[in-house]
Formats: sequence, C-alpha cells, structure tokens
Amino acid sequence: MKTRVKNIKKGNITGIILILVIVTLCIVSYFGLSYIDKKLADDTIRDHVYVDNVYVGGLTKEQATSKVYNYNSDIYDNIPLNFIWGDYERTFVLADTSYTYDNELAINNAYQLGRVGNKLQRVINYLIKSTPVYYSSITSYDHTKITEIVRLLKNDIEREIDNSFIDVYPDRVIIHVGSSEIKIVEQPLIKSIEQHIHSLDSSIIKIENTEQFPFIITSKRIYNLVHSDAINAFYTYNENNVSIVKEKYGQTVNKKYVAELLTKYNDFTVVIESVNPTIYASELQEKLFKDELAIYETIFSIVSENSFNRSINIALAASEINGLVLAPGEMFSFNEVVGERSAEKGYQVAHVYSNGEIIDGIGGGICQVSSTLYNAVLDYNLDIIYRSNHQFTVGYVPLGQDAAVSYGTKDFEFVNSTSWPLKIQVEVNDVRIDEEDEDEEITSQAITFTFIGTDETTNISYTYYQEIIEERPFVIEIEYDETKPDDYIEITQYGKLGYHIITYREIYNQEVKIGEEKVSDSYYRPYTQIEIHGGISPVDEEVLSN
Repeated sequence: MKTRVKNIKKGNITGIILILVIVTLCIVSYFGLSYIDKKLADDTIRDHVYVDNVYVGGLTKEQATSKVYNYNSDIYDNIPLNFIWGDYERTFVLADTSYTYDNELAINNAYQLGRVGNKLQRVINYLIKSTPVYYSSITSYDHTKITEIVRLLKNDIEREIDNSFIDVYPDRVIIHVGSSEIKIVEQPLIKSIEQHIHSLDSSIIKIENTEQFPFIITSKRIYNLVHSDAINAFYTYNENNVSIVKEKYGQTVNKKYVAELLTKYNDFTVVIESVNPTIYASELQEKLFKDELAIYETIFSIVSENSFNRSINIALAASEINGLVLAPGEMFSFNEVVGERSAEKGYQVAHVYSNGEIIDGIGGGICQVSSTLYNAVLDYNLDIIYRSNHQFTVGYVPLGQDAAVSYGTKDFEFVNSTSWPLKIQVEVNDVRIDEEDEDEEITSQAITFTFIGTDETTNISYTYYQEIIEERPFVIEIEYDETKPDDYIEITQYGKLGYHIITYREIYNQEVKIGEEKVSDSYYRPYTQIEIHGGISPVDEEVLSN
C-alpha cells in the first residue's frame, strides 16, 4: 500500500511540471508573437539588412534611402580614373561619367523582407532569417561621357606628323628634325574604362597609341648628302697627247659637330666647308715634261749591206716608239708598240740570232733598239716586267745589259713606275767625226733614247757593273784551202765566248753610294769561229804520207 502512494505522488509532480511548461510556452508565444506582429507592423526595415554595404536595419525607407545615397555620393563619386601615357598623367572621377546608382528597388526589397505571405509565414520568415542580408543598388553611366573623356585625352596626346627636312644651299644646310604622328587606340581604351567602372577599380589605366615616325635625320645622312671629295687635276691621254683636266673643289660638313647639334636642337643651320684639292692644274702644267730623266745612246755601222739594212730596220722601229707617252703605272710592251716586223712595212733582211745560229732574217738589228731602250730604263730605274738576253753576246751594249726581242716569242716590258707621264723620245742620227765637214763620209749612225718627265729622284743616280761567273770558250772550226799558201789564215766567222754574267746596280745619292742590288742573270752561248787556212789539212797530209 505504501509503495503505490509514493508512485502516485511522483506522477503528479511530472504532470504538474508539464502543465507549467506548456503554460509558459503559451505565454511566451503570445508575447513573442505579439512582439513580432508589432515589429512587422512597424514602418522600419528589419534588423541585419544592408544596402550597398550600408546598414539600414531599423530605418524607414526614407531614412534608408537618404543614408545610402549620402554614402554612395561620398564614396563612389570620387573614385578616380587615373590615365597614364609615358610622362603624361590625367585623372577623372567616376562622377565625370554621370555614374548613377538607383537604390529604390534595393530599399524596397529590404523593406519587404518579412512582410510577404500570411502572418504565420511572416513570423517564421522573421525567425529563421537572422543572418545578414545584402542588397545592391542598380548602377549606370553615360557612355557619351566616356567618349568625351577619350576626346579630352586625344586632345592632350594626339598630334599630326611633322616631317623632317634637310635643305641644302650652296653655302649652308638647314635642318629641321620633325616629330612623329601619335594616335590613341580608342576601342581598347574605352573597354578598359568600362571595366574599371564596373569593378570600381581605381588602378592606373594605360593608354595605348600608334606612332608614325618621320624620316630619321642623322649626322651621317647630312654628311653623305652634302659631302663631295675634291678632285685633283689630272692628265688624260689620247694618242700620245696629254691634256690636263682642271681640279675641282669639294665640300663637306663637320660630322661630329652636326651630331652634337642633333642632340640639342630640332632646327639649326650648318655652314658648308670647302674641301681643297691637293694637286692643281697649274702645278701639273708647270711640272709636265720638265726634266730629262734618262738618256742612252748606241752606235751602229752602215757601211756593209747587212749593216745598212740594219740601219733601216732600226729607224723604222724607232719611229714607232718616238713620242710615245706612258701614263703613271702604264706598261710598255716592245712587240705591241713596234708591231710585227714585215717586208710590207719596209723592214729589210739582216743578220739575226736564231736557234743557235746567225742567219739572215726580216727585221735584223731590231734588238739594238730594244737593248738601247733597256739601258735607258736602267738609267732611271723603272720597273722591268720582262727581259731576256740574246743567245750570243752583242757588241753595242755592255755584257748583261742587252734585251732580246722576237715578235711572238720574246718581248721587252717595263712600267712607268713614276707618278707622272713619261714621254719617250727616239732619234736616229748620223755620227760625224767633224761636225763642220759636210763632205765627211758617214759610216755609222747612233740611236738615242731620251726619257722626258718629272724627276722625283733628285740627286739619285745609278751605275752598273758585271760579275763574270763563268766563261766558256768557243770552238774553232778550220777549213783548208790548198790554193792558199801554208801561212794563210782567214776568219770567215768570228767566234763568241759564252758567259754567265750577273749585273749589279749601284745606287748613289749625289756621290755617296747608298745601296747596291742585283739586277739580272744573263747566260750567253759560245759561238763557233770558222777559219780558212792555206795548204793541206793535217788529216789529208797524213793520208798522203801513208
């Protein structure tokens, strides 16, 4: 019985507590719902609501609208749009784009929060939405204002091309260094501005541009346009006639000075300077053919038929050379100047060296012309290109100082190695023992070569000597004539010794020897001597005795 009573008491207590909880909840709900109902009936925006990051909870619509507008005006209207281009900078603000923000819809949405649906829905919505709620205004801008900003930037930056020019006058050069054309690239710039407006970005906006340059003026360009070298007076040659072409003055500018001016000025004038020649026509005329540079003469007989024919050939060859003018650096070729020696040209038959023999041939004696010329060349030390000695020794020039020629095979060549024209004069004259005796019999003639030019080697002279390296005797062939007495001897062909000879040149300044050099090696063959003896040859005499 006792146990049951106790359990009944516990159950009563639990029931009482449950009743009290229910009653309390009802009371709280009543007053809570009354509060919420009163709050929803209030003309203010619910708590935890933001418009454009501005807290508008507890504010009326009018209060919220004013607060949000003032905030946006202070913050957004002055957001900068910073433009930069090289050293150029310019800043606009967001207000310059007629930037607007329509917050009416955002305020209305904030105000309506918790006011939509029946009373229960509004209460539930109010209870479960205790986290912050954000609304944003609708923003816009005037695109024409962006275009106006671009136009202002274009006015500041853009420019038309200013072409450079160089005007050359006889005495001066006028230089203008122009500037390039600059154009802003509009569409990328407009797009960049719009992106900054949308994101409310205040970072730098770089301006893109195109640039067209004028032609570039350099000191080298000005120099090349103005400069011309002076032209020295010079010789021209036409069929051995020498003409002098007058000098010409050049002009120039100081390239280094022009380069310095270009670093400092866009417009300036440079004086043109005269460039003088170094050789004048008057100087050439004064020096032209004023000196006798070299002279050399050889003698030849005209008594025999052979020697007379030789004299004709010598005169013909001399006439081809006489008066010839060689330009500086020009080569002389004996065979080219004299040409082929033929009977049609008047050349006669005379003794010539051929294949180890002395025979009769057209043009014999020509080698005396080339050898005399060779010695004149040695006398002034002109550069020799090609020379060869004879097969056998000759008597009209020193051993080792002859020059053999044969058309088509052997030539004599040298160069006018002076800096001036060289005229070759050749004379063939009778040799007289007594100049006043007009009846004197002429037995010989002389050929004389004279070089006329401009002497560049004042006080310099040359002598030559030979060293005999080898001497080879000639063979004597004897023929016997029984009709002649035993002591009879007749030489019908004189023999010639053979030699190896080296020719040397000694160089003198006035009378002081200043040098020596080898000129040439000459090799001569011995030439057989033929003799006629009287009586019987030893061979025949031995046969008879046997």
